[in-house]
Amino acid sequence: TAAQAGNVQVVQEALQHGTEINWQNPDGITPLYVASSRGHSTIVEMLVNANADVNIAMNSGHTPLFIACTWGYSSIVEMLVNANADVNIANNDGWTPLYMASLKGYSTIVEMLVNANADVNIATRGETPLYIASKQEHSTIVEMLVKANADVNIAAGYNGQTPLYLASHEGQSTIVEMLLNANADLNKANRDGWTPLQTACSRGHSTIVEILVNANADVNTADTY
Repeated sequence: TAAQAGNVQVVQEALQHGTEINWQNPDGITPLYVASSRGHSTIVEMLVNANADVNIAMNSGHTPLFIACTWGYSSIVEMLVNANADVNIANNDGWTPLYMASLKGYSTIVEMLVNANADVNIATRGETPLYIASKQEHSTIVEMLVKANADVNIAAGYNGQTPLYLASHEGQSTIVEMLLNANADLNKANRDGWTPLQTACSRGHSTIVEILVNANADVNTADTY
């Protein structure tokens, strides 16, 4: 299609001739979705200005905003947000635009979504944006989410790990300090009973151990490593 190929002139002519702007193929894909998925910002702008429905999702639940966030097309994300795209629509797997941007490390997009009042605590299979940002070691995004009042104590993953546990496990001192400053529970254990201090000790992360001890972590639980 013209939207897929990025052919601005053909899209313009189609719009002038009254082509159905929200037409969907059998997979539920619209021209706006295609243009958003390919990074064709000029065509996205044309379609948005022609009042294309920015919230139509394909059969998998992916919206134009979701796919633009997935691929890091910040200019398209900005256009869609400004056109009142719903920032909290999740796909069929429960993944939100904010979750995907946090996973991929797209801090500019995360900032846009947060400013557009994206719910920072919607969990994807139990994983919040803060959880996945901590897991992927995206400190800038962690900072943004914490400032947006993300719940720092929601545990997820197969073993019920908190963001602080993950950061302590991976030796991410900057993230650990951010989470502690946001009143993360430094003694919250995973399902095996391991605390952030225990995992930091077992991994040999002396800086993290020092930070946690100085924050009054319970040292009496760290005796199984």
